[in-house]
Amino acid sequence: MQAYIDTTVVLRFIDTTGRLPVKPGTLLVSSELLRVEAHRTLATNALAHAPREQLLRSKRDELEQLLAAINLFPIATEIVDRACADFPIAVSSSAALHAATAELLSSELGTLEFWTHDPRQAAAAASRGLTVKGVRGGRA
Repeated sequence: MQAYIDTTVVLRFIDTTGRLPVKPGTLLVSSELLRVEAHRTLATNALAHAPREQLLRSKRDELEQLLAAINLFPIATEIVDRACADFPIAVSSSAALHAATAELLSSELGTLEFWTHDPRQAAAAASRGLTVKGVRGGRA
């Protein structure tokens, strides 16, 4: 089994120090965009809530450990082209890049689950025919 993990899933994991919602042994994949989004979110939250520097450093270390377990794929021209193509719904740039990356990986690796806690990201992925997991009742 393969699972595409978006940023919302990684950030929830770090916030709750829980576990990823996928079955053990699942091949984890994502876009390098995940790394940027997660680091930027941690930094933004640190500025907004002024946590201790040690806590931010701990969260970043936890993030890097988790990222080491995820196969991150570069944002290649083919992915950008897919992200630029029309979607049947309004989609943000980052949602389009995540959906396009998962769509391409699905065509190369076979069926994968797309994990997100963001209803808008879920809609973008579903509009590309991906099997979406992690969003319940329309809420993250």
